Amino acid sequence: MLVILLLSLPFLPFILMVVAAIRVRDRLSSRAARHSAPLTHARAIQPPVA
Repeated sequence: MLVILLLSLPFLPFILMVVAAIRVRDRLSSRAARHSAPLTHARAIQPPVA
């Protein structure tokens, strides 16, 4: 376990950046999904245009 920690020390900033980017993307995508949910719902109700 200690060896894994020592080996991952050089990659720690990169790992933190990836985790932060994933968290920000999840927050943005969840907010966007919440905003676009009524639009997709209204679009699904409309009959398909042949």
